[in-house]
Amino acid sequence: MDNQLKISAVMTVKNGGATIGDAIKSIYRQTYAISQIVVIDDRSTDDSHAIANDLLARGTIPYHLASSESAGRGYALRQAVFQASGDWIAIIDADDVWHTRKTEIQVAAICQCNHDDIGVCGTLTRPFSNLSTIESDHAMICPVKNSFRQITARQMLYCNCLPHSSVLLRREYAHYDVSLKSQYDYELWMRLMVIQKVSALRVEIPLTLRRVHDRQHFQSGRGSFVYALRSAKHKLAYSILLKDPVAFAYNLCKPAFFVFPTICRERVRRTLRRSL
Repeated sequence: MDNQLKISAVMTVKNGGATIGDAIKSIYRQTYAISQIVVIDDRSTDDSHAIANDLLARGTIPYHLASSESAGRGYALRQAVFQASGDWIAIIDADDVWHTRKTEIQVAAICQCNHDDIGVCGTLTRPFSNLSTIESDHAMICPVKNSFRQITARQMLYCNCLPHSSVLLRREYAHYDVSLKSQYDYELWMRLMVIQKVSALRVEIPLTLRRVHDRQHFQSGRGSFVYALRSAKHKLAYSILLKDPVAFAYNLCKPAFFVFPTICRERVRRTLRRSL
């Protein structure tokens, strides 16, 4: 495998004016050369487009900035992939931030495995609400040799081990299902791993910073319950395909777990994942 992968950084944004600047700046700070930046504005009503345009126009990386041709994130993602020129795409949400060595370490992991069937490589993530409070600590991360592992489809039945903003993905595999309302990433990872037998890796270092804020409707209240139901639908379907009755039972009951404290849900999940 070529040690110099051509990477396009891909982002979709909807009303992310307050955070998109940090996300774009983290792309420019990458120690591995990004060949292109693609930003698709999903019909924002704030200043997201203007902020992105200002930063990209002053940068040195070729870019493509456009408004989505159809409403919905699935369509925006599909348009972004179509405009990407790289053989690999590095996905970043408009409210998240990358460690400066994220893509460098991911490329090294992919090349070290030397497997042409690897199509997806994610990283661990770290939540944050105030970037300035963790920047110095985050910059001290030092990668360890072989600090990655393969992610299996059975592990994915219990949780999404490949957060969207962390993923480096072969462009030829980036066929998002635009009919979905959410879980674009999870559905794609499982389709690739189960149907197309594509291998996936995860770097065991938190190289992606995941911003926690009030506008994430799936994090609390009714939004989180609806999100869990949609997630369970995919996981139940793949539990049947993989003939995993334990995962099927777990995901069938999972929406009811919302009546229990988060710590109880996490303990159950960790116990089941250790048994894999």
